[in-house]
Amino acid sequence: MHAAKSLQGQGIDAVVINNNPETVSTDFNTADHLYFEPLTVEDVLHVVKKEKAQEVLVQFGGQTAINLADGLEKAGVKIAGTALKSIEAVEDRDLFYQLLQRLNIPHIPGDTVMAVEDAKTVANKIGYPILMRPSYVIGGQGMVILHNENQLSDYLTNLQANAQGNRIFPLLIDRYIEGYEIEIDAICDGSDILIPGIFEHVEKAGVHSGDSVAIFPAPNLTSEWKQTIELYAQKISKALNVKGIMNIQFVLSPDRQTLYVLEVNPRASRTVPIASKVTGVPMVDLATRVQMGESLSDQDWQLGLHEDVPYYAVKMPVFSTNKLPGVDPILGPEMKSTGEAIGLGSTVDQAMAKAFGWKADTLKSLTKKDTIFLSLTKIDPTLMKELQSLNLSVEADAITAELLAEQGMTVTEIMDIATAEQNCLDDKYIFIVDTHRTGEKDQHVTLREAALRSDTIHFTSNDTLTAYLKASNVSLEAPKSIQEYRQGEPDLNKKERAIR
Repeated sequence: MHAAKSLQGQGIDAVVINNNPETVSTDFNTADHLYFEPLTVEDVLHVVKKEKAQEVLVQFGGQTAINLADGLEKAGVKIAGTALKSIEAVEDRDLFYQLLQRLNIPHIPGDTVMAVEDAKTVANKIGYPILMRPSYVIGGQGMVILHNENQLSDYLTNLQANAQGNRIFPLLIDRYIEGYEIEIDAICDGSDILIPGIFEHVEKAGVHSGDSVAIFPAPNLTSEWKQTIELYAQKISKALNVKGIMNIQFVLSPDRQTLYVLEVNPRASRTVPIASKVTGVPMVDLATRVQMGESLSDQDWQLGLHEDVPYYAVKMPVFSTNKLPGVDPILGPEMKSTGEAIGLGSTVDQAMAKAFGWKADTLKSLTKKDTIFLSLTKIDPTLMKELQSLNLSVEADAITAELLAEQGMTVTEIMDIATAEQNCLDDKYIFIVDTHRTGEKDQHVTLREAALRSDTIHFTSNDTLTAYLKASNVSLEAPKSIQEYRQGEPDLNKKERAIR
């Protein structure tokens, strides 16, 4: 919608093709012409021919639109902005790794395989755990974290059994590093770059970015790492001659010593509306103008990585798993969220509390009278600190009770998960936490399903739980509009000529 308005503002007729009648961009006032059509090469070509379109913008249609670029260009259609060759250089994993190696940018060890035996050989070479996925997936479909060769064999067997005549190769295999995930959206014109800010994910790498809670601007990055992120983004954008918008996801190693580039998306991501709204930078308009031939230096905004805004936003994923029987709500590399909410605050905890409280009764003030159930695979110091400070009534399975006892915390041990499941259905727990992932339909999956059926708050990540516990202890400040937050720095990151 913003791209269409930008084109019209430049005196260019905008034609929108939309395959989802439920979206706001179906408003007939959005563009000069609006089509409801499937997003396939054939259907887009029909519209291009009818409208005599000179160029097609694919950067604002998600991965589906990017996947059309090759077929459209082969049919003689001009792709606006970033060239097809550059798109392929980041979509093809081998070409992508070659690019990063040339630029001397660290990437997670990985390879592309074309056969079952190759997969086992590469997995052993890289070392477990591994992240495995089909090539060119949307929303992380088919992505899994595997910890040993038996799990790999089972995954390949299931993939072949469900292929229904389709090819399952190539498959991408990467070493799984449970580091800190970071994300940026950048506007580039082939020479200069503009980065409104940096998102920091709450959950560790391995959770799909669409399902992660994300904080903007990133509160825990040193100035050195921010400079490195800007440098890597500049190197990549210049090497690819990116014109328009791109999204880069990074992983900072657990020891915070190495910053890896995880992936580059040559398109707008779901974080663009948040970054744009929070900072005031008209990202889609700028990216559209660049694709139409304008330069960033001619715009009203500072180049490079912008100074952090003096307030915070938290992106909170919204799930519909309670309406989807049989879907395990545990977080992982395959996306399950169906929307997102946003919380704004003067501090991270304020923004986090508002984001968790998007739905009535989701964020609760916890007391000793409240009972929770924990089934965890590990306990980290930050989570332990929050659990002890809130002085809750805690029930746990045998493994978790032992882990907590080692940290000096006594809890009520529940010997049988089935008992916890029934307690959940009886509304005994204010929330439950189960982080076990076995790949099987086991008692942990059943417990999480019971939480869904009883509408009990549930978490499947230690990191999400820690953030929730911190937020539950916050006294909320008075609500303010985004305009009120911006009042203190109305011209932040604008060029002097734009301020006059």
